[in-house]
Amino acid sequence: RVREVLRLVDENEADAERLYVAEMRVMKEIPHPVGGDRVKTICLRDVKDVLGPYTTWTAYWDRHDEGVFIGGNKAGKGAHIDQVLWSNIGKNWRG
Repeated sequence: RVREVLRLVDENEADAERLYVAEMRVMKEIPHPVGGDRVKTICLRDVKDVLGPYTTWTAYWDRHDEGVFIGGNKAGKGAHIDQVLWSNIGKNWRG
C-alpha cells in the first residue's frame, strides 16, 4: 500500500500534504519499558506513567491498544493518540 501511495504522489495523482498514516503500533505485544505490562503501543511513556499511583483515582488510560496516528497539516489531525470509546481522553500534539 505504501508503494502505491508513493507512486500516486510521484505521478501527481495524490496530494502529499493530505496523506494520513494511521494506527502505528507494534504487531505483537511487547513489555512496556516503564510498567512492564504487555502492550502494542509505540509510546515509551504516557499519562499512566505520569500519574503513577494516582491512575486508580482517574478514568481508564488505555496503553495496550494505543495507536499513534500521523498526518500532514491538511490531513485532519496532525498527530494524536488513539481516541477510543474505552479511553477517557485523546491526547493531541501539534508540532
